[in-house]
Amino acid sequence: MKENEQKNRITLYQQTYQEASGANSTAKEILGLLAEVGDKPSPIDQIQQLLETIAQQQVQILSSQGKILQRLSALES
Repeated sequence: MKENEQKNRITLYQQTYQEASGANSTAKEILGLLAEVGDKPSPIDQIQQLLETIAQQQVQILSSQGKILQRLSALES
């Protein structure tokens, strides 16, 4: 193998390694950002949870009101 060809191959390997390392560090940064974002519920998810909680509380309120009305009507009769 000629010396010039060997230098070209070494340069090519170095460039490939640097590109792969850069891509790897970029992927790590992206995964890190996704992990940070993934830990926090989105505003839409928070609103949905709040609406579900309100709906559950409304069901409990209606159930309690029904029981109160039954007791009142039992007292009146």
